[in-house]
Amino acid sequence: MDVLEIIQTSKKKDCAIFDGHQYRLHRANKQNICSWLCIKETSSNCRGTLKSKDGKVLHVSSHVCVPDVAATEVAKKLCTIKKRVREEDQSVSKIYLQEMSPLLNRGYDYVENIPTLPAVRAQLYRIRRKEQGTAIEPKNSQEIEIMDDDVIMEDGSSFLLADDDSGSRILVLASTKGRGILKTGQNFFMDGTSKSCCMQFYQLYTIHADLSKNEEENTTIVPIIFALLPRKNSEIYSKLFTVLKQAGWNPNSITMDFEVAAIKELERHFPSVNILECNFHFNQCLWSGLVRDYKDDEEIRLHIRMCAALAYLPESYMDDGWLCIQETSPQHAKLQEFFDYFVKEWLENSIITTSMWNCHKQQHKTNNTMEGWHEKFQTILSKPHPKFRNLLQALKDESKYSDF
Repeated sequence: MDVLEIIQTSKKKDCAIFDGHQYRLHRANKQNICSWLCIKETSSNCRGTLKSKDGKVLHVSSHVCVPDVAATEVAKKLCTIKKRVREEDQSVSKIYLQEMSPLLNRGYDYVENIPTLPAVRAQLYRIRRKEQGTAIEPKNSQEIEIMDDDVIMEDGSSFLLADDDSGSRILVLASTKGRGILKTGQNFFMDGTSKSCCMQFYQLYTIHADLSKNEEENTTIVPIIFALLPRKNSEIYSKLFTVLKQAGWNPNSITMDFEVAAIKELERHFPSVNILECNFHFNQCLWSGLVRDYKDDEEIRLHIRMCAALAYLPESYMDDGWLCIQETSPQHAKLQEFFDYFVKEWLENSIITTSMWNCHKQQHKTNNTMEGWHEKFQTILSKPHPKFRNLLQALKDESKYSDF
């Protein structure tokens, strides 16, 4: 008498496997005789049945559907993976690869039935967390499972704009109103912080929009996009800006800090954008490494201030302003060292051009609004590097209470 193989479905129901067919339990009587129905009863109108007792096959009726050995083998492997995820400490991805890799060489029938790791990752991590306790914080971004309830706003819309886990995972969050402003807004501000970010990502990167329609109107700057990023390099910024471009973003101007990777990707994705650098951070850069000389020598202090003041001249006058500074400067080794740095990093830089740090007639000369928001948000969180779900809820609340 043939032995029936029993596995559990994702809904924890028994599934019987026999001769390439899968069956769901229909009923069992007091004598422990079980009646099983083909799982393709609905999709293929198959009336195939099976009767078993104590795990032994008693009778099998004919099927309309064709036996699918590949599908049954994949189902068994998935059951094995779930069992190992419950019982072992190895990473979910490693267990998945160990079990599924042997099937990849068995032909197309197997390959088309094998679910991808991203398709089953959330379910597998849910199994592991339930086994270990739901209070366990995910160790990395790949372990984070986002349920629908986590990202539903009060109006029923989703707070999740994108969850891109191709390679390094990024999460992009925005309310419905925020997405609308992303499409229609003109002037934006960008900045990132690691302090307010959860441990599974490197930084919380935010985009704010200026809602004022003209320079005479009172400025209203609000956060509209929140992105959790694993690193700060060209690859990650490219993924972020691709998502935002697909969402309809076409910025006119962006005020930001001096971050070369972000600048390059912005110019690549949005060739016509006007990138404006924060004047406060520009001045900070000029101070760097020269604090002692700046304090000790009034003449050096004057000429460094003059270099910083070039940012306020009309851009067409900046060359003349620079010549004036050189003509009036004393012969001082430290000052010449600073001038060499200034020419290389600020006057002849092919990436951070003079038009970026020139702030003549700019309404917003700094990114200080962003800095203030980050400080306020950190106060709301009450401690650095919050748990992922605490951070997610705080961002939802912040988005909800922002005065659009």
